[in-house]
Amino acid sequence: MIHNYFLMVLAIMSLCVVSTYSMDFGCIFPKGSSSWASRTYGRKTVENVNVNGSTNLDGTTVTDSTSVNGSLRATEADLNRLHVNGSANLEKCTVHGNAHINGSLKSKDNRFEDTLIISSHKVCLDSTSTQSIEVRKITPDNNKQVVTLENNSSVMGDITFASGNGVVIVDSQSKISGNVIGGVVVKKDDYNKDSK
Repeated sequence: MIHNYFLMVLAIMSLCVVSTYSMDFGCIFPKGSSSWASRTYGRKTVENVNVNGSTNLDGTTVTDSTSVNGSLRATEADLNRLHVNGSANLEKCTVHGNAHINGSLKSKDNRFEDTLIISSHKVCLDSTSTQSIEVRKITPDNNKQVVTLENNSSVMGDITFASGNGVVIVDSQSKISGNVIGGVVVKKDDYNKDSK
């Protein structure tokens, strides 16, 4: 009986050591991980990230899907599919598959290789390229939704506003190769004059 108790305590202590090691020293998790609290990932490769809370990705590669219910801050991350319910702040990242953002997005020096699907009133893309953008309608009162492209941002395909009440503000360095559906294009200088 004492022997069994000793073995059980030893097993529990081993689990604690493994879990502490993985949190503190940044082990590689080949199958990914799931969390219900804040989580930080460094320069490692994981298959999936699934977090309910705030998430930091710093040089992280995620080979399958990244799903965050909360806030995401990612720098120099390489992601496949992305889904965020909350706020996303991305810098110097690549997203290979579709990116779904239900909330605010700050994007600087990123590359979205597939469609950026967003539900927000205002989106600013700074030095960012994307294949296409779909802006979902988020309020029944049909308020204006604004996408701003600045500092050499580019959209290879279409920008579509589901609400039919969209505005794309483009500075002189940025471009849209496709069409704007459900909205209008305004030069940044003209928009700034009109809003004064």
